[in-house]
Amino acid sequence: MKNINMVQIADPDYPEKLVEILGDLTPKNIYYIGDISIINKSNFIAFVGSRNMSDYGREVTQKLTYDTITYGYGIVSGGALGVDITAHKIALNQKAPNIVVLAGGLNEFYPSRNSKIFEEIIDSGGVVISEYEPEMPSLARNFLERNRLIAALSEAVVVTEATWRSGALSTAAHANDYDIPVGAVPGSINSPTSAGCNKIIRDMRAELISDFSEVLCLTNGISKRLKIEDEKSALFDFECTKLIDRMSIFEQDVYTAIKRHRYRDVETIMRFSNQPIEIVMTCLGKFELDGIIKNNGRSMYKQL
Repeated sequence: MKNINMVQIADPDYPEKLVEILGDLTPKNIYYIGDISIINKSNFIAFVGSRNMSDYGREVTQKLTYDTITYGYGIVSGGALGVDITAHKIALNQKAPNIVVLAGGLNEFYPSRNSKIFEEIIDSGGVVISEYEPEMPSLARNFLERNRLIAALSEAVVVTEATWRSGALSTAAHANDYDIPVGAVPGSINSPTSAGCNKIIRDMRAELISDFSEVLCLTNGISKRLKIEDEKSALFDFECTKLIDRMSIFEQDVYTAIKRHRYRDVETIMRFSNQPIEIVMTCLGKFELDGIIKNNGRSMYKQL
């Protein structure tokens, strides 16, 4: 009998990143086995990709995952065959924070052939989570829904190998929607298992990843295609500091509650600033006019 626990959205151990990123789409309950607290204590990179990976896909997944862990990040993925479980195994071997996000209830692990590895992850201090009630089977539609959680829990999503119609591309698409950086490893034009990676790089929905330094650039919010000149960035920071110095205490509370590299909804900003809705909305309007925050069009905000 599995020791399945549940955390609700108002509980202190509920994953903060899900609330910050998903807003109204945040699951009310998360079911879990293992140590749920690691999610709020660590930063994670998502490694996703094909179930039927090539030797090339295995090699780059192992190398990039290992380097990511060495730099201090944990790993989040979906526990599937191929790229997912390869990343989880590296995290397990290196004793790194490890989140498995399943697409069905926790009564029966899916895929069943990875059950032993999931149990080892749990025993080593990691966690297996699901938004679905324990008896829910792993239905096909659940996988695409599940992928938004993988994206939301990560500082960046890296697709190491993916076919043209790989489910990993939906994780990348969710990350694009949430303004979470995405990277992809290119492959041969003759390789079907790299067609999806090549496509999202071509469409400028992912940065090209050829080594770990470029993964690190993603997590630092750096886009090589959109890099701002150092002098312009320094000038903006100087002007922003002057605006902050002139803020009232209430405005500073609200501004501090808005993250720089992650969108937050109004309810979350209210909770972290401890300010009522009237003050929060007034401040958000002012900050937008001042050009120091960005609204993603769904009433979610981040600092510039």
